[in-house]
Amino acid sequence: IRAAFEEAAGDQRSLPVLLRADALTPHHFVVTAMDVTGELGFTRLSIATEQVNEGSPE
Repeated sequence: IRAAFEEAAGDQRSLPVLLRADALTPHHFVVTAMDVTGELGFTRLSIATEQVNEGSPE
């Protein structure tokens, strides 16, 4: 994940980062992504959540 952030942003650490997750996303994946963005120096982090529709395929 670190390499993906570095490749996408280059040295532009002021870019906003939007993490998207739903109820099926393991909590530790979100925390890891947040940790990596902080370690890399990103300061504009937002988190978007999505509801899982009941009856939808997983």
